[in-house]
Amino acid sequence: MFLRSLSITVPLIFLLLLLCGPASAADSPTDSLQNEAQSLILGKDYVGAAAKLEVIIAKNPDQAGPYLQLCDVLEALGQNAEAQKTLQQGIKAVAAKDPQQLQMKYRSGLLAALKLADRKTAEAVVKTLPSGSEKSDLQGVLALLDKQSKAALDQFVEALPKAGDQDAEARIHYHAALAHHGGADLDNAMASLFNAINKANNLALIKDIEKLWTELYALQLKARAQ
Repeated sequence: MFLRSLSITVPLIFLLLLLCGPASAADSPTDSLQNEAQSLILGKDYVGAAAKLEVIIAKNPDQAGPYLQLCDVLEALGQNAEAQKTLQQGIKAVAAKDPQQLQMKYRSGLLAALKLADRKTAEAVVKTLPSGSEKSDLQGVLALLDKQSKAALDQFVEALPKAGDQDAEARIHYHAALAHHGGADLDNAMASLFNAINKANNLALIKDIEKLWTELYALQLKARAQ
């Protein structure tokens, strides 16, 4: 089910790009670069996509979207420290009132907590977040670092109904899978990860889900063999 779900994602996105047609003469140079970056991502040329996104950022340093996209690509490449630097650059360059400031800060906190072993930064970030899905989710992730699986799951239960889109829901389900896994509850870990699989579209998140799925599936096979 997991592999089948992933296999249909790229063709559907590719079909949408075809339906949109080629860039028109009215498109800006940045629009053209954005289309090129997206095509490179679909072709799994993440290094090339990162280079395009860096050019877009240089041309439009006050736009939050390219920072988040570049963060995704760098995470997919395993360049987590560079992804964090990109987010910090965006947080400083983008207007404080921009709605995507919240996402950049939230993603920065998650990177610090889960991939950079930088709890201090994650704790500082969570203090800046308004009440809502992102704050509850990041608080749950911090509980995970303390191996407090139940406390983490309580935060994820609180976060889920407030999630703004499917990727936000998928991210929370993925974190819940980590909590169940930490609590040695393989069945619920698999169930939570299955929910994440069915909702995730974000490149970096899909990579994380794939990795955890492989680990949990191996444990499941081992348990069945015993």
